Amino acid sequence: MTSRRAYDRWLQTPSPLQYALLLYALALVPRLIFVLAAGRADLSLDEIEYHLLARNLAAGNGYRWYFGLLSSFRPPGYPFFLAGVYYLFGPSYFVARIIQTVIAASAPVFTYLIGQRVFGERAGRLGGLFVALYIPLILYSVGLLTENIFIPLLLLAILFLLKADERRSRLNSACAGLCLAASILIRPEITYALPLIFLWMLWPPRTWKGPAINIAIIFVIVAAVVTPWSVRNTRLTGQFVYLDTRTGYNLYIGYRDGADGTFNMDAAQDLVNEFIKDNLARLSQSSKVRLTDADVRRLLYQELLSYKNPVSDSDELRRRYNLDAAESDVVMHNWGKERALAFMREHPWKSIGLIAPKFAHFWGLEHRLFLFAYSYNFIGHLPPLVLTLCLLLLLSPFVLLTLFSVVGALFADRYDKKLVLLLLPILFYTALHSLTFGEARFHFVIIPCLALLAANGMILLPTIRARWRSSNPSAKRTLRRRAIAALVLVGLFAAIWTYGLWISRDNLRAVFSPNGNQSHLTF
Repeated sequence: MTSRRAYDRWLQTPSPLQYALLLYALALVPRLIFVLAAGRADLSLDEIEYHLLARNLAAGNGYRWYFGLLSSFRPPGYPFFLAGVYYLFGPSYFVARIIQTVIAASAPVFTYLIGQRVFGERAGRLGGLFVALYIPLILYSVGLLTENIFIPLLLLAILFLLKADERRSRLNSACAGLCLAASILIRPEITYALPLIFLWMLWPPRTWKGPAINIAIIFVIVAAVVTPWSVRNTRLTGQFVYLDTRTGYNLYIGYRDGADGTFNMDAAQDLVNEFIKDNLARLSQSSKVRLTDADVRRLLYQELLSYKNPVSDSDELRRRYNLDAAESDVVMHNWGKERALAFMREHPWKSIGLIAPKFAHFWGLEHRLFLFAYSYNFIGHLPPLVLTLCLLLLLSPFVLLTLFSVVGALFADRYDKKLVLLLLPILFYTALHSLTFGEARFHFVIIPCLALLAANGMILLPTIRARWRSSNPSAKRTLRRRAIAALVLVGLFAAIWTYGLWISRDNLRAVFSPNGNQSHLTF
């Protein structure tokens, strides 16, 4: 009991401002150390695409990727952020990684500020601490990937929505609208959550005028920000395109013969193959050099490797083969969407059945990326004991957060409007990836929400024990029902995690072999 009182005093001693600064430093230092140590590592495929787009933007060449071709595949938010860094500091993805780490470290602070309003000071501080020390997010900070910028923006949007609801403030609504618009430019799927947010703003319907004005402010800001890029994409592709052309790509990954609910490189290759096949005849007619499928693959491989060069040969290749005659990358979107919808029509029950594995992959353990990285010798060889400890340190935080968040959500003292807003991202992203395809890294965006729920669950444990011992039969019945629901959810998650490790058994066996760091697993 004495140690618990000391812990509570330590958690509440610094002032809110002091704790926010301490939390930022606690989040920044390990992330920065890791990025300084590993930030010059090679880029992955997604990172290369963002890098190419940003480098061309910074050089004034427009929104171009492979071979300097105009693109509509990726949404513009993150490449424009990188382009700003490249314009100021040159096309160095190492510098970009450092700058985005400085931004990403703000996520625990925003988590703390949200927690203050939803559960109180103590839960906010504990939740922010969880996010600051969450090992997978620390490791992920080195990635030239959208989550590092998107998560702070989404948290800021939630924070301003809470402030706008508390004070009926037009300024806070405008700030929420700007944060949501920026989030949508980075990850357009948030657009589908806007109706849910607007319904939340209207509830409870005490008065319609104030919330309606705030909704109008957010809607106008979002529309003003996203419309120009949608017009640009539509003019480029010759058909309506919102902010990217990944919808057909994502649908095809999730709905096809052999789909297992998660990303599959062969399926992604199918889409690339279709894009190549569609353009081969067109390019052969417009170029003096006849191109074959092998030629295109060789050129694409060269282009992938050329991202490190300050000046690419893309312009020369584009002129030599008249690549501007190639059809837009909307081909992949149209082909993927057509095949996915055909699969759904022909196999409706199988399509519905894929929801369960997609859900499981979204809520799965975060070992897949680590095993892949280790198998390519990114961190060298580790003895089996050290490798086991690394896996435990990597996987256990998500297990603990999920289990305690179940307690925090189901045993919450009241389900008020603030708690509902905290639950919205969790429910939205779970539904979204249960309908497209799931992967453990996709749940990184909801880690701050889970952290706050977990903090609330930990704080509620003494209260739950006291209520369980009480003699009030009504309270006991309510508690029993919630306990049964919690046990069902815990059992479900335990089954998902066990299944995830089971299907990864061959990969685990490979990395634990004597040369596991050079086993070169397929992702």
